[in-house]
Amino acid sequence: MSDERVGNMKGHEAVARALLDHGMSLMFGVLGGANIFIVDSYVRTLNGRYVATSNEAGAIAAALAYAACSGTVGLASVTHGPGLTNTITGLIEGVKARIPVVLLAGDTAPAGRGSSQDISQRELVVATGAGFEDVTTADTMLGDLARAVRRAELERRPIVLNVPTQHQWADVEYRKMLIHRPETRGLVAEGEDIERAIGIIAAARKPIIVAGRGAISPGARAALVQLAERTGALLSTTLQARDLFDGERFNLGIFGTLSTAVAADEIVACDCIIAMGAGLNNFTTSKGGLVTGKRVIHCDTDLSAIGRHVAVDAGLVGDVELVANKIIELLDMAELPPSGYRDPRLEEALRTHTPGFSGTATENGLPLHGTIQRVAEAVGHDRATVTDGGRCVVESFKVLRISDPQLWYYNLRFGSIGLGLASAIGASFAARDKPTLLVTGDGGFMNGGLAEFSTAVRNGIDLVILLCNDGGYGMEEIEFRARDMPHDITCFEWPEFAAVAESLGGQGVSVRTEADLEQAIAAISNRTRPLLIDFKLDMRRLPGEVG
Repeated sequence: MSDERVGNMKGHEAVARALLDHGMSLMFGVLGGANIFIVDSYVRTLNGRYVATSNEAGAIAAALAYAACSGTVGLASVTHGPGLTNTITGLIEGVKARIPVVLLAGDTAPAGRGSSQDISQRELVVATGAGFEDVTTADTMLGDLARAVRRAELERRPIVLNVPTQHQWADVEYRKMLIHRPETRGLVAEGEDIERAIGIIAAARKPIIVAGRGAISPGARAALVQLAERTGALLSTTLQARDLFDGERFNLGIFGTLSTAVAADEIVACDCIIAMGAGLNNFTTSKGGLVTGKRVIHCDTDLSAIGRHVAVDAGLVGDVELVANKIIELLDMAELPPSGYRDPRLEEALRTHTPGFSGTATENGLPLHGTIQRVAEAVGHDRATVTDGGRCVVESFKVLRISDPQLWYYNLRFGSIGLGLASAIGASFAARDKPTLLVTGDGGFMNGGLAEFSTAVRNGIDLVILLCNDGGYGMEEIEFRARDMPHDITCFEWPEFAAVAESLGGQGVSVRTEADLEQAIAAISNRTRPLLIDFKLDMRRLPGEVG
């Protein structure tokens, strides 16, 4: 950590300046008495970019999506007490998704203990699984902040930096304290594990490569395509890396509970899984069922990620691209032949297979999946794509196409609804000049999206929202219906969302018929403000199962 002295200033300016020195030039947040002067210094004195969200839950959700889509550490700021408690769902989402974010939280000064907003912030944060760094004195402030940033990067989770108000007006001698970021790309697996992996691959007759979020760089993709050709393996991805191998031969698409019928048959039949930068969680492995009886090779730069969810036969700690190239080199040296798995008949089956979706979603016959496809195509393939939680949103996973997995973000790790719109705002800043598509449900929009729609309007975000409106909580309706129970308590008479969008300064279109859909497509082409498409659905005619 380098140490460069700059001069004397108040604590609030020192914190703001240090954030910018660490490369954190975009902050999401909500002002309050315990953070206003830090944010003011960040914006007014130092020209940092600040996006004021409507709610603290929106601030942390936006920071998480920005971090995930930009590949950097996200930044949010809230005040003490209720400001911090409003971020709890987002903090847990970030912990489960392993996203690096620094949440700067003001805290009550000792003299204010017992005030209405005073709580034990450490205990609250630690309960979420997030990390906690306390600014203990004005003299330690800069080191405490640097440590929070470093921990967020290395631990891949949100870290709350707790800044009591009394330190914000203390005199601080500012020192630029920059973090040394060690290079991880040089990691290449060596030793018995890679020798074991080569033996497993040599013995495999039906290997499948599974690429995850850790394999979405162009170099990693190219290396995995070459590895698949060398070993005769089929290609597949987790949901997070979906469409990474579009256009490649023998591409199965998503590996897991969202696999196509053709892909599912091959996954069941395979005898070796080569997971590269993939988490192998319960959705990818169908609670372990898809890896049972198969040899598993797992590669990741993070030692703790290997074998976290399933037992592995060979764990390779290293960079995906370099490890893939190393495996190819060793296979060539040993003159080991490909598996012979790549049958031309299978290639043709994968190329021509079209998923079939039964049923219609509205009384006028508009299909759920087809409508999602039409809207996504109208927005364009080169976009950021964000999804909320909910029944219709999970169905969208089956048809959405992604051009850049880095700009694909979904909120499902904690099973919450309502984070989608704020996440779309965060993703839009990572997407820069590209549009952002959000697929959300009516429950999710009313739960949190409504509050943040005005944030999108105020910031002029190029955003198209497809709101799948079945008039209630669809997941819960499924539970009642499966037991032949009344589901009236899951239903709501919502306002006309298109009119609400207009009243908040955006654009809105309601879609019930094919003619309405054509009007929505035209609105996408001519949009000048955030556009909400209220897609009316019949709850009784939607798919009965998801996942």
